[in-house]
Amino acid sequence: MRRFLIDTDTASDDAVALVMALRYPDVQVEAIAVVAGNVPLEQGVRNALYTVERCGCDVPVYRGIASPLLRPLETAQFCHGEDGMGDIGLPLSGRSPADGHAVDVISDTVRRFAGEITLVTLGPLSNIAVVLTRDRSIASMIDRCVIMGGIGHGYGNITPAAEYNIWVDPAAAKIVFASGLPITMVGWDVSHRHATFTPDEANDLRSLSDLGAFCIDIQKALTAFGENYLKQVGFDLPDPIAMSVALDPSVATVTERLHVEIETTSALTRGATVVDHLRVTEQEPNAEIVLEASRERFFEILRGAVRDPSTMIAVFGSINMDLIIEVPHPPKPGEAVRGGDLAHDPGGKGANQAVAAARLGADVAMLGTVGEDDFGKRSLDALRENVVDVSHAKHS
Repeated sequence: MRRFLIDTDTASDDAVALVMALRYPDVQVEAIAVVAGNVPLEQGVRNALYTVERCGCDVPVYRGIASPLLRPLETAQFCHGEDGMGDIGLPLSGRSPADGHAVDVISDTVRRFAGEITLVTLGPLSNIAVVLTRDRSIASMIDRCVIMGGIGHGYGNITPAAEYNIWVDPAAAKIVFASGLPITMVGWDVSHRHATFTPDEANDLRSLSDLGAFCIDIQKALTAFGENYLKQVGFDLPDPIAMSVALDPSVATVTERLHVEIETTSALTRGATVVDHLRVTEQEPNAEIVLEASRERFFEILRGAVRDPSTMIAVFGSINMDLIIEVPHPPKPGEAVRGGDLAHDPGGKGANQAVAAARLGADVAMLGTVGEDDFGKRSLDALRENVVDVSHAKHS
């Protein structure tokens, strides 16, 4: 079981990312820390508590930092709605967070599970910067840190040069990127290219379950923002695709270790993630930058998270690659027969049963294990082509 800590400024895309983590089979979310960003702190806490309840989970939610380190908070309510959840009338009030401050909880949890924690940040880095300022050794105790923020290649979504999470608290981001944390950065450019939902794709996800409908309905304000401000069809989900990279690193199909600096003072480029692609500064890399991602695998994980398990057929069984050679005639006992080229064909009793059920119209999930080699990839690709959910299949 993998242990996750999630730091979020809970609005509509954060909520979907929380659903993905809370419902992933081999992940245990130890705590959810809330930071001010998309919405004021208290609204973010309410949204996180409501989302955890919608998932039927019992995970503690903690209040964190209420404003950026050196500047006033500038929210993204113009994008996500006043309540951050699309302003669709959800009953977001009436729940209480756990006792304790998010900064203390992050530090204590990392120490308790030193070397085991995957830290996923979905908002401004204010909480994490304070944690690291208090104790820089925390950085070496974290197994992996996936940051949704910045721009790996391209342009910003809040200014021409910057992505919102970094822009809103650049001082915090500067501390975090200089800390020695094992950072994987998933920028907004990755979401814009690989996590944009068309109306048909949104309706498909909505049709899977009540939880799927929740994930789409709360994007009402974000959809309008995308169409009117970003001039895109539909909406994109930055935090969910970052979460998918945390859940399954193979979602990131092209990455590069590079040096990143954060611009903190310029009025024009505040919050820019200055990525040294050509290594002209000769600075040591401090982050793994995700440059391309698998849209198909991201969608697969998201669909798996919201699918109603009561309507699914789960197949437990073997997934393997059959080796086939054509010979001129069946060999007699003791006879050696020379054949043609060796062929490979995906098979396995469990995989064959899953494909047969899917072809008959069933909603099928395959549970099994494949290797990390090309045979394993081809086996899973063949199942996907037959509309079998392999989001729960393991790699060995």
